[in-house]
Amino acid sequence: VIGVVGLLAYWAKMTSFWKVAAVYGGPWAIVNAWLGVVTLLHHTDTDVPHLEGDEWNFIRGAFLTIDRPYYKIVDWIQHHIGSTHVLHHINPRVPHYHAQEATEAIKKAFPDLYLHDPTPVHAALWRVVTNCISVKKVTSPVGS
Repeated sequence: VIGVVGLLAYWAKMTSFWKVAAVYGGPWAIVNAWLGVVTLLHHTDTDVPHLEGDEWNFIRGAFLTIDRPYYKIVDWIQHHIGSTHVLHHINPRVPHYHAQEATEAIKKAFPDLYLHDPTPVHAALWRVVTNCISVKKVTSPVGS
């Protein structure tokens, strides 16, 4: 990290801060924002519970992720991780070139557990961020 910051500072000194911000900072911010959206949409939805303690086990956790198709070009660039994400949680060692086939097998074998949401990404993101509460405030009596 220190080395990267040092190289970026040197690059900015040799060119300009704005060039570094545009060429490095802009793409970095876009990629990180997209990764945040993807992670949120795979693991959160209005009807997906967050489990704690004894409620959670590997299979329940794996099947409480959501397969979501993204825009066609994004699906292709990301090797369909959006529409094969449940598989990724069940067995992350399945290579991307077998993920769609394996996902179809999971859908057939576990139709009551498998979650898929075809809602377009922008609509799903809006639904999740406006309706899902990550931390619910609990009020307790003073002095307890």
